[in-house]
Amino acid sequence: MNRTVGLLPNKVEDLEATVALCHRRISLLEQDRERIKRDLHDGILQTLYSVGLGMAAAKLLMTPDQSGATAQANLAGAHLDRAIFEIREFLNRDLGAHDEETEPLETRMRALVESALRMTSVTCEVDIDPHAIAFIPKASRGQILYILREAISNCIRHAQADSILVSLTIQQGGVIALVIEDNGTGFTYQDPVKHRHGLKNLKARANQIGGQLCLSSIPGRGTRLVLTLDRSLACLQRVEGAFTH
Repeated sequence: MNRTVGLLPNKVEDLEATVALCHRRISLLEQDRERIKRDLHDGILQTLYSVGLGMAAAKLLMTPDQSGATAQANLAGAHLDRAIFEIREFLNRDLGAHDEETEPLETRMRALVESALRMTSVTCEVDIDPHAIAFIPKASRGQILYILREAISNCIRHAQADSILVSLTIQQGGVIALVIEDNGTGFTYQDPVKHRHGLKNLKARANQIGGQLCLSSIPGRGTRLVLTLDRSLACLQRVEGAFTH
């Protein structure tokens, strides 16, 4: 008994040293994040701005009989504006701190969809069940946002869709399901290009949070991506997360 009591100070010191190390690592990660933000803002963004100014100046030099070139310049300018917007969104949403009290997951999901579609004619219906969100651990929410972003991007870039449906619900058996469905061209699984569009990364992100990813598509009838997360596993992750904070 005395020996056990005598070991307690050492255990406490070990725990304090571990906590201090964790704090130092967090501080270093925060510094890295701020450095990346500065580098993106002062480097890539400023370069893109300069390219945009150059394109605007070039358009002024075009004559009326160069309408085709003007149209292409306008299209390139629109793509450039979108790239700038997406980088700024990444800086604000992904590298910025998020307070779940002031910016809950539903708000972030809706904002992500809105920003992705802002410069398109694609419409999107978003149906989010607050009860489903309550079971999703905070540690998993970033991956869910990444999966949603990539899926929406694929709908816009590759599917030629004009309508998208996004839903987050609790299905039978207590399974949490994120569904992204479009009315685009669809594809066959023999298509080597479309079949691998970001799918490998999406599956890796799903596996990281203990989820499963299912992709189904019929040519001419759109594509359906479903991320499922077992509610009991999600509850376990929430408990584990509580003990690690």
